Formats: sequence, structure tokens, C-alpha cells
Amino acid sequence: MKKLFNFRPIVFGGVFLAFGIISAVVGAKFGVLVPAVLTTFTFTGFVVFATLTKKRSFAYYGAIFAAMFFLGFMLEYGDVKSSYNYDGVMMTASFSGEVESVTGSSGDGVYKVVIRNVYSDDVDFGSAKAVLITPAEGLYRGDIVSGRASFYKRALSFDDIYRLANDIAFVCEDKVELALISRSDRLSDLVSRYAAETVVSAVPDGQAGIMTALVFGNTEYIDGETLSGYRLSGIAHIFAVSGLHIGFFYAIMSFFIGKLRIKRWQSTVICTILSLFYAIVCSSVSAYRAVIMCFIYGMSRSFGKKYDVINSIFISMAIVLAVFPSSLFGAGFILSYSAVISLALFTSGFKKLFGFLPEKLGEKFAASCAVVAGTLPAIAYFFGFASVLTVFLNVLLLPVVTVLYVISFFGVIALLIFGKVSVFLFVANAVAYGLNAFVSAIEHRRFVLSLNADKVLLSIYSIILLLTSRRLNLPEKMRKYLYIALPVTAALLV
Repeated sequence: MKKLFNFRPIVFGGVFLAFGIISAVVGAKFGVLVPAVLTTFTFTGFVVFATLTKKRSFAYYGAIFAAMFFLGFMLEYGDVKSSYNYDGVMMTASFSGEVESVTGSSGDGVYKVVIRNVYSDDVDFGSAKAVLITPAEGLYRGDIVSGRASFYKRALSFDDIYRLANDIAFVCEDKVELALISRSDRLSDLVSRYAAETVVSAVPDGQAGIMTALVFGNTEYIDGETLSGYRLSGIAHIFAVSGLHIGFFYAIMSFFIGKLRIKRWQSTVICTILSLFYAIVCSSVSAYRAVIMCFIYGMSRSFGKKYDVINSIFISMAIVLAVFPSSLFGAGFILSYSAVISLALFTSGFKKLFGFLPEKLGEKFAASCAVVAGTLPAIAYFFGFASVLTVFLNVLLLPVVTVLYVISFFGVIALLIFGKVSVFLFVANAVAYGLNAFVSAIEHRRFVLSLNADKVLLSIYSIILLLTSRRLNLPEKMRKYLYIALPVTAALLV
């Protein structure tokens, strides 16, 4: 008789680490008794199970999972707990700090800026970040700025997921004039800014923003209206460096490094170059996840081992959470991992739905549907809308994006090395122009659906979707009922 599922210690380890981080937020508010009880319960449960089944290994797993839970708790608890000190108190301070991110103006002439490594003689900011709005233009990640503002201390909690995900405990609600002290001298910031500005100044017709976004994940040079069109269509993910871009890069490097005839170590060499490249130009969670998974893939191939995508996903998740624990609550983390887990779990199930299509086309529709279905709860929660065209546009435009990425990559690299605009950039400019024209021609708001972010309904939908996975050995009769319940539940989200 088949087991309901194959036990995967790596998956459970990653999940318990995540639960530990979540419990830290709960424990900071309600006391450490809650996570302490959960840790004890976890270990005791595995020991009891090991005793009943006479499998000593489960006792070891229980100890490891309890340790992972405790590690996750300790990684997040200190920062969250300290944010409750002076919660709600206003503090006026002169400060300086490093720009972490800048959200572009939406037409009102102000920018939202997140500042890290904040220093002040008046207020102890600790390791917490601050967020404010400013009319100052031309700020980049890594810039050192100064100013004076009145901040409210806000506790990090589930009431404001954005602040929790970004460790923002200080909020300024007034406009603040920021003075630029110095530009960042970090290699990653210098290269990213230089590359983007070089391409923008060299490429005509304003299509450079699309190229820099594809290659470097930098959307600063795409005008707001154009970027809004991509977001409303549900295809803005092409600008977030992820597995899609890593796959393109891997294919390009495979072509060239394959000529060196170092077959055994080819994948490892490619992944090392890839890691260095994206460590310099990008710092998003989706990029880290994709690079780690690709590196595991490369090492597996080099040593002749089978690549396990599920284990790879959760190894990368554990590494990312160990380094950036609060990213667990961010839209980028949740969407990135929802998408890649959905590809692994649900694509095979959707293939049957598109069995009437040619195999390759059916696979593309199945993959797109799997990602949309898997990310729907996160999209509903964080954004509250989705486009009915998303699946179709992903299947239609991803081949175009593939071509655009490759020629943009070669064009940008040639421009940076030789200082000349090559034929690649002219072709990329034409393709980007056509892509923008197509997306802009769509009346997006006619196809946008408002989504219900009710947490109970989202949880029910997620459970039903998970149970439809063919990775679970459920009876086919039960699976048929789940296939009926899934679209019904999805319809209730609209």
C-alpha cells in the first residue's frame, strides 16, 4: 500500500525554521511560553512516534526539527521584541543612514525611502530601519543621506506585514528633506548604477528601461504608466530576477563554457559565474533563491547525482531565511516560493487539462496555470486584484521575453566592455518597443478582477490546491471531488 507522502526531512526542516520565525513574532507580543510549548511538543511528538514505530531515526529528526524551530525563533525574536519598546512614542531626531530602497513617484512628486543603518545622537535606532517620504530626486540604493524628522516608533507585528518584512520600526508621516552625503562605493551598487545609466544614455526611444529591468532587475528607468500595464496584466514578474532569468543566463553560459570541454565541472563553473554576477547586480530574495537552486543543480550534475527539485527548493528557503529571517513575511519571498513550489507540485496535474493541445504548448499552459493557481492566495492578500489574461499573456509573451533577454544581455555586456552600441541593442530596442506597444494597447482594467482577501477562504483554497498535487497518493475518486471544489473556491475569491 502506498504511503500518503514520502517523508522528506529537508522539507520539514525548512518548514520548522519558518514556523520558528512566525512564532517569534507571536512570542514577542504574547510571551515566550507559546513557542517554548510548541518546541517541546514538536520534540515530544517525534519521540513518541519513534517509540511506537520503533524507528530511532524519528527521535533524531524530532531533535533536529526542534532545533530548527528554535533557531528560527531566535533569529527573529530579538528585533521584534525590541520594537515594542516605546511603541507609539514620537521621537524627533537628526539622523544619517543608508538608502535601502526607493519607491518611485506616482505623480505627486514624492518618493518613499527606506533607510537602514540609521545613526542619531538623539535616538537609538538600533538595527531597525526607518521609512519616510521625501521630494528628493535621484536617490539610489546605497546612498548615504542625512536629515531631521519626527518618527513614530511602531512595533513589528502582523498588523503591518510590509514593515514586519522589512524590519521597519520607525515611521515618519511628514515630508522630509534629505541631503545626499555620498554615493555608495560598494561594487554591487556602482556596477548596477553605472550599467543602467550607460544603457539609458545609449539606447534611443526610451526602451532602455525594459532592457535594464530584464538584465539587472532594475525597474527605476521604466515609466510608471508602462510598468503599471505590466503589473495589471500579471506579467511584471519578468522584471524580477528569478528562475526565469537564471535559466536564460545558465543557457547562455552553457553554450560558451561548453566549448572549453570541462564537462564534469561545467555546471559548477557556470553556477559560480552566475552567483558572482547576480551578487553584484541584484539583491532580491527571488534572485538568491534561484541562484542557490541553480548552484545545487550544478553540483548535482558535476558529481553525477540526481537533482531533487523539492529538496532544492527547501534548502534554498532555509538558507535565505537563516540570512534574512524577516523576508518570510514579504511579498517577494512568498510569491517567489509559491511560484516555484507550484511548478513542482501542480504542473503534472494541469497537463491533463491541456492534453488536447500539442505537447509543448500544453506544457506551457500547464506551467502557467500551476503558477497562477499557486500564487493566487498571495496575490489576493498583497495586491487584491488579478487579470484574467495572465495565463494567456505568459504563454504568448515568454518566448518574446526569452529572445529579448538574450539579445539585451549581449548588447548590454558589449556596451559596457567596448563602449559601443552593437546591433544587439538596436534589435533589442525594436523588440522592446513592440512588446511595450502590445502591452500598452490592452485595456487592462476591463480584464482585472478584484479579489477577496478573506484569510479563512484563502486557507481553504490553499489546502484544496495542495491536496490536488500528484505528489500526494490520494485516491483518484477523492481527487476528482477536489478538482471540482478548487475552481468553486477560486470563484469565491473573486
